[in-house]
Amino acid sequence: MDEQDPGLHFFPDGNVDLYGTLGVDKDATQEQIKKAYKKLALKFHPDKVLSSASSGGAEDAIQQFQKIGFAYAVLSDEVRRRKFDNTGSTAELMFGEGDADFDWNDYFKQLWTGEVSRQTLDDFKRKYQNSSDEKDDILEAYNDTNGDLAGIFDHVPCCEFVADEARFVALIDDAIAAGELQATPAWKRSKSAEGRKALRAKAQGEAAEAEKLARELGVWDDLFGDAKAKAKPTKAAGKDTKTKAARGKAKSSNDDDDDLGGLAALIQRKNQNRASKFDDMIAKLEAKAGVKEKRPTDEEFDRIQADMLARKNGGAAANKENKKRTAASSASTAASKKKAKNEAITSSRPSPFTSSPPQRNHTTIMVGAAFGRATLQAVARATTASSSSLGLSPSSSSRITAALQASARSSSLGQRYLHAVSSTTQVATTPPVAVKITSTPAQRTRKERRTAMKEQRKAAKRKIAESSVSARLGVSTTTTTPFVRKDRQFKTFKPITRSIRWLRQPLNEHLHSGKPERSLTIAKRSTAGRNHHGHVTVRGRGGGHKRRIRLVDFYRWESGEQHVLRIEYDPGRSAHIALIEHKQSKRKSYILAPDGLRAGDTVQSYRLSGANEAISRAANITDEEVSADGTLLSTEALSTDPAAPQTAVEPSAASTDSGAGTSSSLDLGIFRTQAIRPGNFLPLHLIPIGTTIHSITMHPRGPAKMVRSAGTFGQLVAFSARSGAGESHAQVRLQSGEVRLIPSRCCAAIGTVSNKDHQHRRLGKAGRSRWLGRRPKVRGVAMNACDHPHGGGRGKSKSNMHPRSIYGHLTKGARTRKPGTRSGNQMVVRERPRRNGKRLGKP
Repeated sequence: MDEQDPGLHFFPDGNVDLYGTLGVDKDATQEQIKKAYKKLALKFHPDKVLSSASSGGAEDAIQQFQKIGFAYAVLSDEVRRRKFDNTGSTAELMFGEGDADFDWNDYFKQLWTGEVSRQTLDDFKRKYQNSSDEKDDILEAYNDTNGDLAGIFDHVPCCEFVADEARFVALIDDAIAAGELQATPAWKRSKSAEGRKALRAKAQGEAAEAEKLARELGVWDDLFGDAKAKAKPTKAAGKDTKTKAARGKAKSSNDDDDDLGGLAALIQRKNQNRASKFDDMIAKLEAKAGVKEKRPTDEEFDRIQADMLARKNGGAAANKENKKRTAASSASTAASKKKAKNEAITSSRPSPFTSSPPQRNHTTIMVGAAFGRATLQAVARATTASSSSLGLSPSSSSRITAALQASARSSSLGQRYLHAVSSTTQVATTPPVAVKITSTPAQRTRKERRTAMKEQRKAAKRKIAESSVSARLGVSTTTTTPFVRKDRQFKTFKPITRSIRWLRQPLNEHLHSGKPERSLTIAKRSTAGRNHHGHVTVRGRGGGHKRRIRLVDFYRWESGEQHVLRIEYDPGRSAHIALIEHKQSKRKSYILAPDGLRAGDTVQSYRLSGANEAISRAANITDEEVSADGTLLSTEALSTDPAAPQTAVEPSAASTDSGAGTSSSLDLGIFRTQAIRPGNFLPLHLIPIGTTIHSITMHPRGPAKMVRSAGTFGQLVAFSARSGAGESHAQVRLQSGEVRLIPSRCCAAIGTVSNKDHQHRRLGKAGRSRWLGRRPKVRGVAMNACDHPHGGGRGKSKSNMHPRSIYGHLTKGARTRKPGTRSGNQMVVRERPRRNGKRLGKP
């Protein structure tokens, strides 16, 4: 062990046993290591031990806590743990030395020097063969391979098929005769003469291949020299012995250099072969790209241009002009045909002095066009960048680049020429003689060509957008349509129609775009605001899009971790909902999604278990101690890093129970740091003061009824009692400003309700309001006197009466609660503020 190993500070005896310190096995997972550390750190935590232990016991606990923290710091890091398992030392782990600074070759050389050599291998082989261990290995290999002789030789060490074949077969036959093994069809096939002959030929081939590889690496004399020398005659053996003596003398000086020299020679020969292959590829590319494209003659170009003009204009005059130009160029076309025929005959004759490159036909042009210019340029750039890694000379890499660029230019010209020729095939005229259209595929229609051109334009625009400054900086400027305008909060539209001029929608790109979970929905039967008699009870309702009601879980009885699968839009409420799945039971349910919750997060409910059970379950402690008044005396495991300061929680985070001591305060504080996360559901007396909450229950066993709209939240103000001493109720400030009492055993969810920008949206047109199931509402003053108390008259006045509903009841300002606190709601601590001094006792 290194003297500078920091582990010696915690393990003076020199035995650095990190796994034994944490009480885990060497193959323990990270979760098991973390759990063991939390239990032991809690047991020997200084803040826990100093108050009860003596001075000597406290020092031992502090030293043990430091040892536990050191063990966890090493084993929690995969790289450090792997180094510790391999070397048994932690010196390089604590002083910042990385993998590059540690020489593993020197370490393993020092570790295995004198342990593994040719002599030790020969001694092991001599002791192993014909031993009981070898017999057991052969029988075990027979069972594993189902009697395959080749597989048996692969499983058993220190054996050769040619030398040990008969011995293995005899041993297995004896075991079968003794009843230790059962004869299998595979054993019978491999034991037969044909099977053994095939295996023997395979073994001889592998041996020859091994000798060839040893010669290439320069280690043939070390591996096969002795055996070959013994097999040769005396004269040859003497010659070989002399060579071996000279070689042994050279080998004693530097044995490793010979191996490295042979390996370097093999690598150099491989690089030369690779370079020759690239030279052949360069020659082929140069021969292919050096051919000049055959361009149309002037007469053919005039005729093609006339055909395109005629198809564009489509008139009788254009057709007449086309006929004149065709007749005028017919003579020149015939001459060009004859000339082209003579040139073809002349070029087809082989010349003994010159070798012309092969002519490219129409199919070659199409292949070059398919292999695009951008692709060839990318290959050229990649070839230039990788020339150094392939061991090529600068001249070879430049030749490759030039050949690829020439191929790109020729393919681009061929693509344009092919497009010009294919665009004239729809005209009922004689095609150009220079182009052979027999080898081309089926001609595309005009619609297909236009579609292809549109795709090319889109690809070009996409390429320009990808190379823009915003794309390189990682700033997304793409939109769904060119008429959408987005900022960080809302999505607006370019006013190409009046219906979207004032439309403004909250930006919620994280919502699920598919359908909801079918098992968690029911059909909504619209009543259009009517009761069971068919009478309208709620005006202004009817129509709207077909919906399904999402069954949201407002109870959340099931405890344990639940994964958030996705965030969905709910047409039946203003807030978003989250689809969660229980980690163990795989049960799915919907909950109100708090602001900031995303797919992949984890939420948990602490409602079903009380305070003591929730804290003990979070701590994963088995030795719980609960006092007579129900206060938990066991403590929570620390979840902080060992390098961080280990201190107790502040008094502000202490338990609300007056009988709880320092232990319960520490437990409650640590529990709150783990449980106070958006989406978690827990009782109010476990929530610290000042926390924002939503989905508040009114009864300890009832559903969540308060603070469920989009963007709303409540705030826990204080704990008090409705009457008498104690802290049986919690004071919660609601969104309206009202402060009311809620039993502390009631539950609430942590965080703010999602979709906080819902109040700032604009529908933009009346039709969107109808889609939501809202019908128009006619004003009372616009009705007749028989239809509404405000109706009738020649003006727009409702007359000198108090505002009334369509049914004649007083409206606008009617109280829904009795005034004052003596006979009003006794749970309201402070009423919500109103304008003009109302709700404060003023008239």
